[in-house]
Amino acid sequence: MSTEDLDRETWQQFGLCREMDPDMFFPERKDAAIAADAKRACGMCPVRQLCLDWAMRHPKQEGIAGGLDEFERADLRGEPLPTYGDDELDEYLALPVAAELAEVIDLTEYRRAPIAPIAA
Repeated sequence: MSTEDLDRETWQQFGLCREMDPDMFFPERKDAAIAADAKRACGMCPVRQLCLDWAMRHPKQEGIAGGLDEFERADLRGEPLPTYGDDELDEYLALPVAAELAEVIDLTEYRRAPIAPIAA
């Protein structure tokens, strides 16, 4: 059964997230522990796959859905990952989770190019 068979309100009523703090599923990027807790909850949810199917078809959906955040879902859809400004990227690179990820991919490629001043 997919979300095509059930509308969102029908399957959502069975989600474990309904009994949890909604903010847990929309954590700040630097709150890796909160994101991990939300993803763990998704892993035990009886409608996880329906939720993920829905989120995959709605690219603008932010937060954790079906056990994946919006960046992981974008990657699965083959979309380019977003870029970040220097301060944002430096803050992220300082996190322990970034160190693990940096062993696999070059995170500096996600740094935005500097904005050129407007000529007078």
